[in-house]
Amino acid sequence: MLQWRPAQIWLSLLLLISSNVALAEKHTAVVAVATNFFATAELLEQDFEQRSSQSISLVAGSSGKLYAQISHGAPIDAFLSADQTRPMQLVRDGMVVGDIQFTYAIGRLVAWFPNVSESTIELSRSQAVRLITNGQRIAYANAALAPYGLAAIQALQALELRDQLQPRLVRGENVGQVYSLVSSGNADIGFVALAQHLQKTNAGGYWLVGESLHEPIRQDAVLLKRAANNATAKAFLDYLNGPAAQKIIQAAGYAVTN
Repeated sequence: MLQWRPAQIWLSLLLLISSNVALAEKHTAVVAVATNFFATAELLEQDFEQRSSQSISLVAGSSGKLYAQISHGAPIDAFLSADQTRPMQLVRDGMVVGDIQFTYAIGRLVAWFPNVSESTIELSRSQAVRLITNGQRIAYANAALAPYGLAAIQALQALELRDQLQPRLVRGENVGQVYSLVSSGNADIGFVALAQHLQKTNAGGYWLVGESLHEPIRQDAVLLKRAANNATAKAFLDYLNGPAAQKIIQAAGYAVTN
């Protein structure tokens, strides 16, 4: 009769545990998402998980901070940035599977004016410029970390307002913080993502900032090399390019390339 030694039993258990962990990892993935896209990503997460037996975990932050965390080895499988620059840098750094990055959404910038008396009214450019010029505390996201912040600064420069407004500008880390500054009354105007504005029931008015006033906000995604064998991460990015996901993305206030 075959006799199992304790060492053999331990080795068998270790192999079994390792196999189960590897199997579990194939069915989960950690996806880092730019703050502006987080609410939409939650909708995509629900839809993706309903359509498959796989699950993902979302981590939100400014694109700049998420890039820094990934560069320092954070356990992230896929990155949905709010720009093209950080994914492109990860490609250059050799951290992306197949050197592939793609645009999953194109964002729009809005200026939100909560103190406008009429509710949910879209303002003209001339109305918005007058209100911005008279604003006391104008919030925007950190342009070095958040593409929507960079777009806000570019728009103010194009309108020749940046220099005169500089003492009244209030900088948040990301558009989520900008939204909080305005909704809490700590700023009377805020530059946020259209998607954020649509997802909330906001008092006041808003101006859809003209796309000619800033560089396009093309949001790119990449699959990181640590997820080269992660079937869930690959499946989620494939899903992101499909019609079901793109319908959700467009409904949230973004444009898509396909």
